[in-house]
Formats: sequence, structure tokens, C-alpha cells
Amino acid sequence: MDDEQNKSILKALRTCRGQLEGILLMIEEKRNPLDVFNQILAAQALLKRAGKQVLSSQLKTSMQKAADGDNSPQEEMATVETILEKLLT
Repeated sequence: MDDEQNKSILKALRTCRGQLEGILLMIEEKRNPLDVFNQILAAQALLKRAGKQVLSSQLKTSMQKAADGDNSPQEEMATVETILEKLLT
């Protein structure tokens, strides 16, 4: 991953960490369940965005390795298939 991607991923994950801490506090304070649920959805969205960025980076790396001849296209396709399996299960 390049520096810009790392910064973006780290920002999303740190924000999510803050949201999770807030969610825990909300539960301890017995806050409205709907408010808690909305915060959980927001945290999930951040994790999803970070995951997409990591996935995109991996796919770009795999394609570049195959194009450069560092790895065979079959090896890189196996990596992509593994990613897709995880996404679809």
C-alpha cells in the first residue's frame, strides 16, 4: 500500500475505534438502543470502507506482480480467488 492509502485506512480505523469506544460507553449508560444501533452501523461502514481500500491495494499489487513477471498470472489469480471467497462467504 502506498502512503496515501495507509493514511486513509488508518484514519478510518482510528475513527472506528473511537466509535466503538463510544458505543461501549452508550451501552454502559443504558442509552437508547436505536442510537446505539445507528453508531454500530456507522462503525460497520468505516470498517467496510477500510476493507475495500485494503482489498483494492492487494488487487493492484497482484496485477502488478503478474504484469512484471514476479509471480505467474496463475499464482496471482489464486490470490484474487481467495479474496473473492472471503468476500462471498
